[in-house]
Amino acid sequence: MWSGCEEMREREGKERREILSEDGREIGWMKEVWKGKERVGCRAVMKAQSIYGTLSVEICGVRTEADGQNVFCGYKKNVKIFSTGRPGREFVEYPTTHPASCLVASQAQPGVVAIGSWKNTIELVSQSDGSFRHLCKLTGHKGGITAMAFSLDGSRLYSGGRKDKEIICWDLRVPGRPMFCLTREANTNQKISIDLSRCGNWLVSGGSDGKVQVWNVHDSTYPTVHMQMPLHSDSCNGVSLHPYRPILATATGQHHTLDPLHHTRTALVYENALCIWWVGQQQEDPDLLATIIKAATNS
Repeated sequence: MWSGCEEMREREGKERREILSEDGREIGWMKEVWKGKERVGCRAVMKAQSIYGTLSVEICGVRTEADGQNVFCGYKKNVKIFSTGRPGREFVEYPTTHPASCLVASQAQPGVVAIGSWKNTIELVSQSDGSFRHLCKLTGHKGGITAMAFSLDGSRLYSGGRKDKEIICWDLRVPGRPMFCLTREANTNQKISIDLSRCGNWLVSGGSDGKVQVWNVHDSTYPTVHMQMPLHSDSCNGVSLHPYRPILATATGQHHTLDPLHHTRTALVYENALCIWWVGQQQEDPDLLATIIKAATNS
């Protein structure tokens, strides 16, 4: 599931929970998690009736009154908005200069979306009034944008790039000026994701060295590493914090190549795993902890 779905986003409702995925060829289907039923299908089709390849996806309006009503999809030349209430091929389009490789919506400011591109830039746009409005453009990364996260109050934007060791924190009150930079190992072409805790205090990132780093970004001008966990022997590309429980999900794997002239007999490490870690006190919820251990050990 992890390798087949490059981007996954959840939206919660009072009566059901749904998940949206895409695989780089087209928008996948929004399904009810517990029943597995397909609810919404969105496709961007050109005049020649060929399907656009999707680069990124984001559900807009999460935790707002308009909860999950729009799906933002990034393409090579534009960003398209589909309505979850009216699935199909109808969309609103916003043209972009470069491919939209990463999208993230602000929870504090409904309608504000950050669009990351392969050309190392980030564009902030507003779609709250029904039409797109350009807000600002951020530059400074050495590689194409692959991961972004808004702070809880919407005043900060954290971003990371391809083969770029720096995670930049942007102060959106003074657009264009980085607040601080955090470093992680990123010596791989794989996307290395970042995640922010629900309280907004903790920023988590994986690394090509297999380590997961945690920073306390609350009220700090230049945060230092709060915790560094060597969890994997291969590149740790995906990290995700549970919104309510002390649970961390990590994903590993990358493409390995052998140099025929300089390779050694040492076997390459292929991990390619999706792991779930309990990061709280063990006595906090013994039933849930036992369930996680049972699932992880396949027993």
